[in-house]
Amino acid sequence: MTILQSNTEEIAIEELHQRGCTDGLPIVLPTLEKVKTMAQRVDIDLDMVIGIMGPREGAASIEKVAAAAVMAGCLPDHFPVLVAAVKAVCDKAFDLTEVNQTTHSLAPVILVNGPASVECGNINHSFGILGPGNRASACIGRALSLALINIGGRHPGTTDMAIYSSPTKFTACFAEDESGSPFDPYHVSKGYAHEDSTVTVIGAESPHSIILEPTSHGKGDAERLILCIAGAIANPGSNHIYRGGGGGVLVVLNPEHAEILSSAGFDRRRIQHAICEKSVMEQDLAFKYYAGLNHVQEKDSADNASQLHALNNPNQVMLVVAGGRGSYSMIMPTWAYAPHGNLPVTRKIDLFPSCPAY
Repeated sequence: MTILQSNTEEIAIEELHQRGCTDGLPIVLPTLEKVKTMAQRVDIDLDMVIGIMGPREGAASIEKVAAAAVMAGCLPDHFPVLVAAVKAVCDKAFDLTEVNQTTHSLAPVILVNGPASVECGNINHSFGILGPGNRASACIGRALSLALINIGGRHPGTTDMAIYSSPTKFTACFAEDESGSPFDPYHVSKGYAHEDSTVTVIGAESPHSIILEPTSHGKGDAERLILCIAGAIANPGSNHIYRGGGGGVLVVLNPEHAEILSSAGFDRRRIQHAICEKSVMEQDLAFKYYAGLNHVQEKDSADNASQLHALNNPNQVMLVVAGGRGSYSMIMPTWAYAPHGNLPVTRKIDLFPSCPAY
């Protein structure tokens, strides 16, 4: 890791801004002492590499990741979540280099499950989950972004070619509302134990609001909610339709909407199947927008395949419960491309007992 020297803290911070080492917002100066204190929260050597970050193929050592955490304003207790998130984005299935370089507006979104959501700073699971006000959520997400800048080499207009980018490239981290959900937590649905703590990262667009004002809290509301979500996924202009069903989508139900579905007999798996089944566009409508694409053909009257599917299988629906109660849920579609389809990746968080020095 490059060590810089300066006469004053103000000059040092200004130099980091000028070198393109920040996200443009004020930072905490990552002195050696602060970096070592951050790294002490995990029982891993400073020079241990936990992943390779594209597009620059930078080695993500614990020391470098700790520097990003300090710059972002993290507390040491936030650090185990960040370490797991770095491991997750460095998994080949996440397609980090392609996610960083695409012209599409993508950013890693971090979901936290299990005891770590409380023990590592009370990460926000309720109102305003992707907004300001929660230190752990803001700092952990920002630290990952700064790591992608300084280790992965993500810079707008050179390696990061997003045409419009996204506010989620500053920070995007939240926890699932496990106590307010009628379903098993997301990490349990992936085979982890309730007492495990996990991070799941997904390279996704900014949030798309889905509105449903309940009328009866019955089956009719449940079916309308499924159709609203599916319609937002399979809309004209969406990557899922354009790419022919690849990638995935993060669906975040607010607790009230989750209760409506649960009361109507929907469990997590049935919701995933229903969303996948209903996320379709009529072939003749798709042809108006996408004539010439291999998977979009002008409808033949004798052809029964009249619908174009935005999703190929239910496993592409990453379903979680979070946010405040009310009329809105949200979706965050992925790019639906790249060698592995930029799928969500889950990694276990090791909470590491604090060392005596900490």
